[in-house]
Amino acid sequence: MLYLAWRSEDDPNFGQTKLNKLLCLADFHAYGTRGQSITHQPYRRMEYGPAPRFLVQAQRELFKSKAAVLVERESTEGTTQQRLIPIREFTAKYLTADDITSAEKALEWLKHATATEAMNRSHRWLPWLVTPPGEDIPYELVFFDRPAEVSSSDVDFLKATEEKCG
Repeated sequence: MLYLAWRSEDDPNFGQTKLNKLLCLADFHAYGTRGQSITHQPYRRMEYGPAPRFLVQAQRELFKSKAAVLVERESTEGTTQQRLIPIREFTAKYLTADDITSAEKALEWLKHATATEAMNRSHRWLPWLVTPPGEDIPYELVFFDRPAEVSSSDVDFLKATEEKCG
């Protein structure tokens, strides 16, 4: 969490909503590439996209240990943005090189995205789409979130089926 906040220091669109999406993308990327998430924590399907169950408690611990603060300011979209600001210099002692790679992938995917754009992208993400509201999103769904390889014979079959079935 602190790594993403530290790396997003110059991102005017970075706030709690984008942090939720970044954490989720980094965790699911890690799970998809090496079979293990970074945080080992669940994410719920919420109205505004995937949200980590651990966020509130983890941030309380960061505030209590004076590692970060939460600052409110106006977002680029004209709404109130809650922004996690690291106070201490970041150290990667709890992250592996693979963790950082997954975090960097997430940052790249949402580079320049506003909170609304990040939310809209998450609403097109297969694991969020197929999970019932309020339920935990199974990490294993990341393996189904791949572009399908469709052959010309598949297309012909689908067209023929559509013609038969109307």
